[in-house]
Amino acid sequence: MLAEFAPDILHVEGTEMAYTRRFLSSWSGRRLISLQGVINGYKPYQFGHLSAGDFLNLRHPQHMIVGLALLANNLVKFLPRLRGERETIAMADHILGRTIWDRAQANWLNPEAKYHHCPRILRDPFYEKRWSRTDCEPFSIFVGNGASALKGVHFAVRALAQIHHKFPDAKLYIAGRNPWSLSRLSAQRLVGYSVYLMDLISDLGLRDHVVFTGQLDAEQMAERMRRSHVVVLSSLIENSPNTLAEAMLMGVPAVPSYVGGVPSMAQDEKEVLYYRAGDPAMLAWQLQRVFEDDDLAEKLSEAARIRASATHDPETIIETLVNAYHTVVAGQPA
Repeated sequence: MLAEFAPDILHVEGTEMAYTRRFLSSWSGRRLISLQGVINGYKPYQFGHLSAGDFLNLRHPQHMIVGLALLANNLVKFLPRLRGERETIAMADHILGRTIWDRAQANWLNPEAKYHHCPRILRDPFYEKRWSRTDCEPFSIFVGNGASALKGVHFAVRALAQIHHKFPDAKLYIAGRNPWSLSRLSAQRLVGYSVYLMDLISDLGLRDHVVFTGQLDAEQMAERMRRSHVVVLSSLIENSPNTLAEAMLMGVPAVPSYVGGVPSMAQDEKEVLYYRAGDPAMLAWQLQRVFEDDDLAEKLSEAARIRASATHDPETIIETLVNAYHTVVAGQPA
C-alpha cells in the first residue's frame, strides 16, 4: 500500500500498537508520529497506587485473586509493549505533541526528532453544548473512564465518601459499562479491577450514590457532562485527556489531578481546581468548594471555556497541522 500510494509523509497516530512499528519499518520516506499516550511514561502508574495491602482484605479474600490478575495482565500484556513503543518512537523524524509532558517523553525516547506542537480538534457535540449552573444536576460528579486502576476512580469514590455527610444528595457518575450488570460468571466479575471498585463502593455505603452510565457516544457523553455539577479527572497519569478538554470547552467546572501533561491544559484556580493525584481528601475539598460557591463555579466555567475554545479552534489547528506538514516535507528544522 505504501509503495502504491507513495505518500510525501507517513503520519501515524499513537505509538503503542505493533502495526505502527511495522508500517514505519516498511517506509524509508519522511515519518511523523502523533503522540497520544506514551505507555513507557505510564509504566509506574499501572496499579493506580494500589499496594499489596489493598488486596489483602479479610472481608474480601477474592481481592488477592484480583491483585494477581492485575499483576499477570501487566506482565503478559503491558510490559511487552514497552519495547515496541520505544522502537516506534525511535524511528520518527518528526513528532507531533500537545503538552510539556509528551515533549519530555519525546526528548527522552528520541532526542534527535523534531517536535511540533499541535492541539486536537474535538468531537462536534462539545462545541455545540454549554454548561449552566441552573441546568445541571446539583452535587453530581462525572468521571469519564473507570475501566482501569490507572484512571484512579477508587480515589473519586473515597472523596465522595468524605463529602457525603455534607452533601447527602451527591452522586458520582462513571462512564462505561456497569459491572453490576455483568454475569456473575464473567471474568470481570471475578478478577477485574471492577471487583475491587464494586466492593469499595459497597463497603463505603455508596451503592445508591454511584451510577455507571454504560457506554456513551459523543452526543450522550456531552449531554451527561453538561448536566453534571463538576467533572473530575482522577487519573494517576495522563497526557492530554480529551475528557478534560471536552469539559472545558463546554464550560463544565473541572477538578483534575495534577499529572503528566494536564498542567499544560489549564491554570489552577483560574480555569480549573487541581488536586494531587491519589489524595481523596484534597479532591473532596475541591469538590466542596465548587458545590458551595456558585460564583466560583461560574468563574471557572467561563475561563475554561474561553481557553479551550482558543486551544481547540478547528481552523487554527488545521493551519498548524498543515504548516507542520510543510516543514516535514521541506526537511526544515522545527
